[in-house]
Amino acid sequence: MTPRPVLTPKTINTFATFVQNLLDHDSLIRRLLRGLGWVTLTPLIMLRKLPQVFAAGALLLLAYSILGTGGLVLLLVLPLITWVMWRLAHPDSAEQVAAYVRGRWRYRRIYRKHWPTIAAACGLSIPGAFGRQVAPELIGVTAYPAADALHVRLLAGQSPADYADRADALAHAFGASQVRVRSDQPGTVTLLFSTGDMLTDPIPAMTLDAQDVDFEALPVGFTEDGSPYRLRLLYSHVLTAGATGSGKGSALWSTVRALAPAVPSGVVELWGADPKGGIELAMGRALFSRFTADDEPGDMVQLVTEAADLVRARSKRLRGHSRKHVPTADEPFVVLIIDELAYLTDYQDDIKLKHQFNKALKVILSQGRAAGISVLAFVVQDPRKSVVDAHNLFPAKIALRLDTASEVEMVLGKDAWEHGAHAEAIPESLPGTGYVLVDGDPTPVRIRFTWVTDDDIRATARDYPAPPPAPPRHGFTVVTDTDDQDDDTTGEVA
Repeated sequence: MTPRPVLTPKTINTFATFVQNLLDHDSLIRRLLRGLGWVTLTPLIMLRKLPQVFAAGALLLLAYSILGTGGLVLLLVLPLITWVMWRLAHPDSAEQVAAYVRGRWRYRRIYRKHWPTIAAACGLSIPGAFGRQVAPELIGVTAYPAADALHVRLLAGQSPADYADRADALAHAFGASQVRVRSDQPGTVTLLFSTGDMLTDPIPAMTLDAQDVDFEALPVGFTEDGSPYRLRLLYSHVLTAGATGSGKGSALWSTVRALAPAVPSGVVELWGADPKGGIELAMGRALFSRFTADDEPGDMVQLVTEAADLVRARSKRLRGHSRKHVPTADEPFVVLIIDELAYLTDYQDDIKLKHQFNKALKVILSQGRAAGISVLAFVVQDPRKSVVDAHNLFPAKIALRLDTASEVEMVLGKDAWEHGAHAEAIPESLPGTGYVLVDGDPTPVRIRFTWVTDDDIRATARDYPAPPPAPPRHGFTVVTDTDDQDDDTTGEVA
């Protein structure tokens, strides 16, 4: 009689089904095994921790017997007192520790538990052995006061764009108001889950530090995770666009105030052009070395033309010596502030002046960064490309509240909205709130500029006036620069 085979197809299928159910995170078999393990291991875990329980109890009894009830209470509240004193004395280091503790707790209690299931539901997992789903590895969680940053290792074949496409699904799955995606290094992605909003309340004007003005990191506001936002202006140009009432004045004066402590020494010069007759800039007139404000555009066009001439002159002097100008009192950092840019680029009737202005502006934008001359321009209501023809020459772009998603695309580029820059969704109750996009970083940053009052502007102009005009100087500073990534032809910094 032929012996019956042990491994029949039916047996193999039954075994494969058992293994698949065993590997399935939500299967009944796995739940039973997990429950059995919990019943078996819990007494052992309690036994392992029992010495700690006895030690804590013995310490409390000893404190009570020696110090009495008051001493026992003091012992219990001492950690809280220590923490409060630490927060007051060294808030930065205390917040780092608190963020680490919050991150570990939320990682263990929320994200690690649900991440595999949610990743699979959102289409971010890939098929593995026995039909199981392999989820991307959750490396860790960093908890901020109003956001959780999930650090995820990409699976083979994935890119940050795959996560950006599923950002809304991830937000709803974890109960977050919004998820934004950024890629800090190859092979990983950071998912920023908004758990609150640190930008709902107006931010008062910052205290100015006359001893520490970094033109490449100007403190102008705060990000949604509560950290200061620092704007790079030296070796850059900044374009800010927004609808009426979006808080353009906050963006302008937050930046000017951050520059102000360096104005009296002459290391930075502010040149201002205000087509609205000086309504915006005239209150801080004392801060400006050059200032034009008139209904007639001729003087403003002349100011921009002179700035373009200065770019050419500096570039010529730097040629063969250095590719990057370092500001000094003799050769200052010049910031050309243009309010209502659209009036000068598109709306003015004089075609000759319009052409002259656009030509000079493009010279500054294409060559002025390395020469230490930057443009800080503002567009209100109309961000069309025909209005800002040199849009792509601004390395930094800021979108305050706008009317439509298409306008966000005009200002920040077509991918910014998909990465979470929903400037059209900013409520009118949050003026000064916007998204910043800097060349080289595809992830927009949501910030809110400080609220600068008229009294703040007057006080700043009083305390940091521009020095009186000095006789023309023809010297310049030569600085050795070995940065091979700079552009030799245009003088632009990479």
